[in-house]
Amino acid sequence: MKNILNTKFIMVLAIILVSVISRFLPHPPNFSPIMAIALFGSVYINDKRLAFFIPIFILFLSDLFLGLHPDIPAVYLSFLIVVALGRAIRNNLNITRIFGVTLFSSFLFYLITNFSVWLTSGMYTKDLNGLYECYVMAIPFFRNSLLGDFIFTTILFGAYYLIEKTYTNMKLKSID
Repeated sequence: MKNILNTKFIMVLAIILVSVISRFLPHPPNFSPIMAIALFGSVYINDKRLAFFIPIFILFLSDLFLGLHPDIPAVYLSFLIVVALGRAIRNNLNITRIFGVTLFSSFLFYLITNFSVWLTSGMYTKDLNGLYECYVMAIPFFRNSLLGDFIFTTILFGAYYLIEKTYTNMKLKSID
């Protein structure tokens, strides 16, 4: 049993590592695997602290290479909320819940990070018109986030499902 748990943990980390590498490949703004990693890891990593640590650590390391910015607290907060949402659905996991949490997470990221941009950037007036303009100007980034979140979430959860199913079938066949 312990060997199976170790195998599953290694499989989850391998899937996450491949996704992290894709963050450094050329991609449209906000089209990133990190939201999917946060959700996927929160569902399949049993250690709660590790589930929260991994996406923040990945963000921090990649931010060191890609650039630090004043909205990092808002970005990290968004991902911590996604991990909490993933932890909440992990015992009743199905495609509908994964889809719903992915959609909600993308929208939440858009709301939180763009509020931070409005608050900290100086690009917008500090009134409702400025806030509205900030959210409108961020719509293309939201589309990229939403598309990336759904594509990467599908890839991560789909890969895990296929690998687990193949591994289970191999184990069953070898017993016969």
